[in-house]
Amino acid sequence: MYAAKKCVLHGKDIKNKVIVTVKESHGDCTLHKVGERFEITYPPTPENRSIDICPLALNAFYYKIYGMLFGGQFPWQEENPDSFVANCPDFDNMVVFELKRVKLDK
Repeated sequence: MYAAKKCVLHGKDIKNKVIVTVKESHGDCTLHKVGERFEITYPPTPENRSIDICPLALNAFYYKIYGMLFGGQFPWQEENPDSFVANCPDFDNMVVFELKRVKLDK
């Protein structure tokens, strides 16, 4: 029988949030417009529990968001570890997103 376990992240002191901003849109994407912003925190708040980002795009960069939430840095981010550019995988209707880590005042 499966026993539910407490989330290993519950109670962790997360000191960052990530702001996802649509920077460019090429082609005919019907889901996102330039300038849209999404705020991602952990744990999610009632305001951002259900964000409206295209699932294909989110799948392409969710691991980057979680890395940034927990203070991680990728080797290619030497110039600015708090900012990352990512795009959706639809090359015919590509949308470019900026992921920006913001320190929380906790």
